[in-house]
Amino acid sequence: MIDSIMQFYMDTRSTKYKNKVFLSEDTAIDVNSMNDASNWLLIGVSSEGKTTAIVIICEQYDNAILVDCKGGGWNTIENLGLSSQWKLYTIREGSGTKNSLKINVRELDESSLNVITGGGGSRRGYMSIRMGNIVRHALRPFLSLPPFSAEKTFRNFSLILKKHRFEHLAEDLSAILDENDEGMTRKDIINGKKLVDVYGFNFDNPAPGVLVDTLQNYVKKSSAYLGQTLIGVDDVQKGARFDTALGVALGNVFAEGRAFNMNGLASGTNFGDLHKKVKANCTIHLWFSPSFDIRSLEQKYNAELNFDDIKNFKSLNNKNKGVCLFHARSHGFEPKIMYIDLNYYRKIREEKYKTVFKSYSEYLS
Repeated sequence: MIDSIMQFYMDTRSTKYKNKVFLSEDTAIDVNSMNDASNWLLIGVSSEGKTTAIVIICEQYDNAILVDCKGGGWNTIENLGLSSQWKLYTIREGSGTKNSLKINVRELDESSLNVITGGGGSRRGYMSIRMGNIVRHALRPFLSLPPFSAEKTFRNFSLILKKHRFEHLAEDLSAILDENDEGMTRKDIINGKKLVDVYGFNFDNPAPGVLVDTLQNYVKKSSAYLGQTLIGVDDVQKGARFDTALGVALGNVFAEGRAFNMNGLASGTNFGDLHKKVKANCTIHLWFSPSFDIRSLEQKYNAELNFDDIKNFKSLNNKNKGVCLFHARSHGFEPKIMYIDLNYYRKIREEKYKTVFKSYSEYLS
């Protein structure tokens, strides 16, 4: 019943809500803007309200995948009373993990090589350029097989890597690849809201990046009927630096998603180590801390900024969390101090569901 109602909403939602993300009463972002990409960057110290803001943003997309590198994201979702709308998965090295997220090797294709080996000739700590070229040569024929080829199994994948003395890579990728070829489909993962907890993971292992890469490839092929999709990473400085597979994959989402109803989100305590594609394609910025270099931000935004305004805003309005410097000039918003209003989001959410149920009742009658 609920599924059919929400599908009805997806098909008939009014322009007031369609492709809009509401942050406060006077700030709604059109995330399907034809003027520019709608990629999010949230930067700030802990306990300033970033995670709550991320969940509010994700909630307003048709589909959202949030990779949680620091842990604790599910607690925020539960505290906001939204756990029934989300599913929790984990990626861990080893076996026997609760809520483990596994896909099948047949979901990978030749494009996955860019992330598996470091992205077009870059060098990561665990794989040199020479080693990457060997892996590409070894795996390209296998990954080029059609998805439902009888030969495209994890066993054959492992045998190829073992032949070239890369058993460790098969072991690394078993963190997301089902060894019995009975994993989830990408469609099941993409549809709806998913939190993927990777807390404590060794990000020299490319598995989370390979997962994000194959999911964004699926979105590219299926965007016509998926709706608006968000793929994000929280605590990017830990898991999605420029020299990790996850950083490469997130960069591709930021750079290529606009044409496929797909947006990217990066959140963390600093932005210095982000992939260049993430930095170049961020269009919606939320800064939650007064501790950044004001001069460099003034130059970046071509605006006079004063982070003391954040402290004053908090004091005058009795707001401890959720106050940020907001900038989205390509979407028509000049830099301003703003409060990410959870109560206003709840109001919008209630209005949205009332509209859906009323329209659905009229539709059935």
